[in-house]
Amino acid sequence: PAGEFPTSDDWSYGGAVKSLIETGRMAVPAGWAYMTLIVQVCWGALFCLPFGFSFLALHISSVVMGAIGIGATYALFRECRISAVWALLGTATVAFNPLYFHLSCIFMTDVPFYAMSVLSAVYFVRSFNETSRQSLFIATVLGIAATLIRQVGILVPVSWGMATLWHFGISRRTLTKAVLPAATTLVVLLL
Repeated sequence: PAGEFPTSDDWSYGGAVKSLIETGRMAVPAGWAYMTLIVQVCWGALFCLPFGFSFLALHISSVVMGAIGIGATYALFRECRISAVWALLGTATVAFNPLYFHLSCIFMTDVPFYAMSVLSAVYFVRSFNETSRQSLFIATVLGIAATLIRQVGILVPVSWGMATLWHFGISRRTLTKAVLPAATTLVVLLL
């Protein structure tokens, strides 16, 4: 990640961070680079706060998010009751995947989106296993974060809803539990 230069298309996303830091306004790139990007831009700006805008700071933010994604991958395997050895092997498969490794060092949306999506999935599965409202709330917030990086993040709470209805059947209680995360995410996305 070292170096004060953009890599691949992260110049476009970096420009949104630079705009936020210098003007205080969110300027999401239009056209081919359009994504919701809000969480990613705020995340990058957080790493630029100490010394001002730099691509090095943005690349470091991606390395940190990459590590979060790796931790979330292991947590998801364990939450799904996969043995520690197989969870470690599955996590290593993601961590040492050349695409993941490379994208963890540049300020693109792929790794932050992956990390937020998997973290959301961890809490959705935990909510499923423990019927925990707190886990469901955290999962929904993380699903919103994934959606505010890339719009397709809405599929995480939608998938949760479908799995809930499939497993528990359709009743007023399960319908509310299944639809509320996706509906909340959709409202935030539209806003």
